[in-house]
Amino acid sequence: MEHLFACLRNSIDGVAVINESGVVLFWNPALERLSQIKENEAKSQKIWNLQRQLALNKEPKNDTVSSWLFKAGGLSNDGTPNTWTETSFLRTDGSLIYVEYSFYSFYEQENFFCIIVRDITERKKTEKILKDVNSIMFHDLRSPLASIFSFSDPENFENLSPTDLKKFMEIIHEDAGHMVNMINSTLLLARLERGDRQFEKLPVSVLNLTERIRNQFSYLNGSAGIRLKIIFDHKKMIINNHSLEINVEESLFLSVVVNLITNAIEASTEGSKEVLLRISCDDKIISFSVHNFGEISSEVQPKLFQKYATFGKPKGNGLGLYSAKLIANAHGGDISFSSGNSETIFVVTIPQALQD
Repeated sequence: MEHLFACLRNSIDGVAVINESGVVLFWNPALERLSQIKENEAKSQKIWNLQRQLALNKEPKNDTVSSWLFKAGGLSNDGTPNTWTETSFLRTDGSLIYVEYSFYSFYEQENFFCIIVRDITERKKTEKILKDVNSIMFHDLRSPLASIFSFSDPENFENLSPTDLKKFMEIIHEDAGHMVNMINSTLLLARLERGDRQFEKLPVSVLNLTERIRNQFSYLNGSAGIRLKIIFDHKKMIINNHSLEINVEESLFLSVVVNLITNAIEASTEGSKEVLLRISCDDKIISFSVHNFGEISSEVQPKLFQKYATFGKPKGNGLGLYSAKLIANAHGGDISFSSGNSETIFVVTIPQALQD
């Protein structure tokens, strides 16, 4: 047995060995780090008492190994060992940790049970991030999908000239490409969520970006009772016959402005006729200002950019504005807002790309 313990002591996984009575005989250093319970504190204690200490459950103290194994997920209903069971527990410092564990039995004059515990906290965090990123992506895909759905309606083609038909096809193709790029950007957004700000940014013409936004919302065309009006400062946006540029990952940054416009359309009060996008340049900062008629309540405003904060939208996931601010910050920009006098304005600011 001592030889076995010597082998398990250096395991990167947490390992405990208990006897038939549930008494801890061995508790390796990796399990000390995971649980923050020292070996000398764990040895000679009943395993279920340690389990209660880790806030896993509140089972009575007169437990048995067999019943504890069933309750802990170590045995299936037919008595055979389960492979791996996932759970979480609170450590002595109050921190939450996610683990997976498995049980193995062996016999040496009596039955013993070996419990192997692996730290999966980072894996669970990554899974959560990817789930959030997918939710963000599905949210942002609605706008290009709405455009494709509208322009691909067969009724639209009945009286179209070849020139208009070509324009429709170009818009559908562009929106489909935007969706592909958004899907490809999923892992990049996950990196942003983890705090990684190192990604490729390329110069993008502000005027070209504006045209993409215009095309993406041209399906409205008054049919939804509202239209998008775009205004930009021609004189400041063009220097030496060249449009000002910003350094961005285009699909990600485009999703920020599109998200704000979509929200503005949904939040516009009844009877509103338009949402306004104003693009301007001041002191080498490009601003994209989205105006709509409708106010944000004072109770909601302090929580507006918080993760998972939703404010009455039936299908809201609380990630749209959170991700928009995350993306803007990652590009060296920011998002601010003001709301009052029956109007709400969101402003995305981003540095102008340096001119050669």
